[in-house]
Amino acid sequence: MSEEQQQIMKKTSIAKRILFYAIIILSRISFYAEIQKKMEQT
Repeated sequence: MSEEQQQIMKKTSIAKRILFYAIIILSRISFYAEIQKKMEQT
């Protein structure tokens, strides 16, 4: 593998990790938002 390919691999793995965390955080935020709405209704 060339140096350039290794750099690309690193960047894509970092990007995938960021996406993964972003999805988790977003799902948590929406989950808490739902709870908040239910709390306000009661």
